[in-house]
Amino acid sequence: SCSSSVIIAQEQPVAPPVTGVIITPKVSPTQKTADVSPTADLQKALEGYVAAFNKRDVEGLLRYWSADGIYVTPDGREFHGQAELKQAFENYFQGLESEVRLEIPEYAHELISPKIARETGVAFLYGKETEPLESTYTAYYIREGNEWKLESVKEIEPAGPGSSYEQLQPLEWLIGDWSAENAITQNSVLMKNSWSMNQNFITSNFTVLREGEPVISGVQIIGWDPVAETIRSWIFDSQGGFGTGSWSENEGKWSVRTLFQTSEGEKASAINIYTPVDADSYLYESVSRQRGSELLPSLEEITVNRLQE
Repeated sequence: SCSSSVIIAQEQPVAPPVTGVIITPKVSPTQKTADVSPTADLQKALEGYVAAFNKRDVEGLLRYWSADGIYVTPDGREFHGQAELKQAFENYFQGLESEVRLEIPEYAHELISPKIARETGVAFLYGKETEPLESTYTAYYIREGNEWKLESVKEIEPAGPGSSYEQLQPLEWLIGDWSAENAITQNSVLMKNSWSMNQNFITSNFTVLREGEPVISGVQIIGWDPVAETIRSWIFDSQGGFGTGSWSENEGKWSVRTLFQTSEGEKASAINIYTPVDADSYLYESVSRQRGSELLPSLEEITVNRLQE
């Protein structure tokens, strides 16, 4: 519910991206400066961002955002660019008690490339006499010169009891609408990926088109198997075929070993490989493909792009 989120009630101005900060591990007193990660500038961004928020310094906060930064609320509302973000911050701070402060006790971050970083974490707003409001988030940063700037922040309500969100969070980059084209097969694919059922699953609805006309559609459901302690998926298509997949990650690449059965009862298998590139694209290829006793050629690597509104 919204009561457990940093997002304030619907009738109030939508809260700005209070969780858009990066935290890096603290350096121990005995650790030499030379040992500090090259991403130590992210720590400076954290300290400056939190300080600006707790001072209600709107202009200070905006300095940590890129010109086209995007903030997405748990209910799907979006703020695009500095002007909208500024208005959101101003509206939010007008009704915020002076005692309220921002803290980020849990976090994790990784470098996707030398100029792109991803941050996931949990943020709390602490008031004087109220229970803290909790929010989880994913933030993407781009490096501009010697500074990290927020490119996008998506905030979600904390998962409820019994959720497998923590186990599936490494695949959160899949959430959203995507498209891809295969120059060899002349097919294009549209995908819509979203959280479902208390964040216990990621549901991916897909449609394959040829010359703009739908050829086949289906759904893939990704979830956590607590017995095998692995991520699994189940896929069903509009022709009556179905299959299962087992997911594993190695050095940033996700491999899915898939077993499939066609509507005619024929067996098929493949290894599908997903490689995140940045916030708006990933690479896809399919190898070790077989249908019945026939070995099929691999599908060469293609780029899948996030659909922009």
